[in-house]
Amino acid sequence: MSLQERILKHVTIHPNSCWIWNGVLISNRYPGMRIEGKLTSARRMVYNLWGLKPELGKAVVRSTCLNECCVNPTHLVKSMR
Repeated sequence: MSLQERILKHVTIHPNSCWIWNGVLISNRYPGMRIEGKLTSARRMVYNLWGLKPELGKAVVRSTCLNECCVNPTHLVKSMR
């Protein structure tokens, strides 16, 4: 199973709206998933896999819709802490 397939397995897609993450939450708030045993941001993974400016460095990925469980690539932006 590809990483994109793994991600989509944990998402409920609402037409023309948010992709709600149904998987693990980091700090009971933010979408997370295990990659090679390490808990990482699902938003970061979506941001990279769907081809959105992958140069993140120390930046965080947040959703413009302000839904903490949203991983819709069209709602994600790079943000400094």
